[in-house]
Amino acid sequence: MGIKRSKKSEKVITCKQVTQLIMDYINNELDAKATKTFELHLKDCNDCVAFLNTYKKTIGGVRSMKPEDVPQEIIEKVRHSIMKKLTIITFIAYLC
Repeated sequence: MGIKRSKKSEKVITCKQVTQLIMDYINNELDAKATKTFELHLKDCNDCVAFLNTYKKTIGGVRSMKPEDVPQEIIEKVRHSIMKKLTIITFIAYLC
């Protein structure tokens, strides 16, 4: 449905839009207006506040991991996924 406006003509964003902007918000990459709109949504949405806090904790946990902490099974799954995507991209490039 897009961005709505509140009674005070302030832009209001949806929870879905918050989830799409969350990484930019965490990295301070939103402009001032977008940051204000994002924070206004958080003011009224406990679910998005909880999601933001969980997201920040997840990022912190992943950043604190050492390569040797990652199970070999996970490494292999990621490697397989990357190779699969590269194969598809290569095939598409070949067709073009």
